[in-house]
Amino acid sequence: MHPLRRLGFERIRLAVFAVALSVWSWPMFEEWNGPHTLNADYYKGIFAGRALFGAMPGYHGGPLHIYTSMPQMHVGPPILLLAGSLGRWQYGTQAWAVLILLCGLVSVWAVERAALALGADRRRIRIASTLGAVLVLAGWPLLLQFMHLEDALAIALIALAAVVIAERRPWWLLAVTLGLAAGCKTWAAMTWPLVLMLDRPDRIRAAGVAVAGAVVWWVPFVVADPATIRAVSDVPIVMPRSGLIALGMPTWHAAPDHIRLLQMLLGFCFAALAVVRGRWTAAPLAAFASRSLVEPSFFLYYGVGTLVAALLWDVTSSRRRPLWTTAAFTSQFALQLAWTPALIGSIAHATFAVAVVAAAAAPVQRTISIRNPLSSHSGSDGMRTTARATTRRAVQSDTAPSMR
Repeated sequence: MHPLRRLGFERIRLAVFAVALSVWSWPMFEEWNGPHTLNADYYKGIFAGRALFGAMPGYHGGPLHIYTSMPQMHVGPPILLLAGSLGRWQYGTQAWAVLILLCGLVSVWAVERAALALGADRRRIRIASTLGAVLVLAGWPLLLQFMHLEDALAIALIALAAVVIAERRPWWLLAVTLGLAAGCKTWAAMTWPLVLMLDRPDRIRAAGVAVAGAVVWWVPFVVADPATIRAVSDVPIVMPRSGLIALGMPTWHAAPDHIRLLQMLLGFCFAALAVVRGRWTAAPLAAFASRSLVEPSFFLYYGVGTLVAALLWDVTSSRRRPLWTTAAFTSQFALQLAWTPALIGSIAHATFAVAVVAAAAAPVQRTISIRNPLSSHSGSDGMRTTARATTRRAVQSDTAPSMR
């Protein structure tokens, strides 16, 4: 057998994606790592991480007072621990960049693996995932430009959570994955309605473990300094191209109080609605889209998570072309370039969010009720079990949106 055929199409394609992503990202990394560029977010995280280990000269605020000493830092404690470890290494910056790129490859791999586990046709997945992955990896280097490993890890963990559900892994693995994602970046809690895909007896336990897995990282900081909660809940400024502009809010004004809380609640509710409607693979996209609708700030890397979530919905549905991924790339990136009017970008965010929520929440004709397990019995892992053919029918009827 030919060596290339022995490797398999998926492995060869993943290797090609890895090389292409590295080549595409290298100039961006070189520019970021140049002598005339200062990435405040990255160095602020490294500073805080080293201070957490007591290895930052000049910092005397105490390791558990980092968030109050450095307000507006939204990096979760797990990332600070990683930053404190890599920040003392000679090649820590390069390792940080490699981890960001690996998260992109893991996200694409996880999306396709979830679709295969749900029984979708392999040849159709190859077409949709290959085309969609090109768009995802085209936007992924923006996370490298800002060196936001916390966002990259949260997105990858959400994609892995889809694999856990699709492969019917133990309930605690889904809970730990979702909890760690929210520990890295709080907005990941919007995807917690995915625990509804567990059997009824395990939902409460999974929800409790997910919440504990996210909160436990913050307990020492909040106990030592209760002002930490206020420090990480700053009121941002409404920036041009924000979805709030399309809703009538003025630019460069302070956003309403508790806008972040509203954002989390909307994303959580829309994700839950997608699950209840039988389209659980659309839940992450519904959460990300609602976030773009009411997010006051605007940075291009915000749309990377939307791309991965859109690809998940595309490859697990009955479409051959990644329509939602293309729509996400158009609204989150193509229409947000400097040469387009800022109002157009705001309208694009709002339009895309409304379209996603409407499609994910629309009633569908189902022969299988999602209120009950897909079969009359459940495995010992607490995840819904079913025959492969039944799963395929459920995927094609329940997860496929009306946009075809």
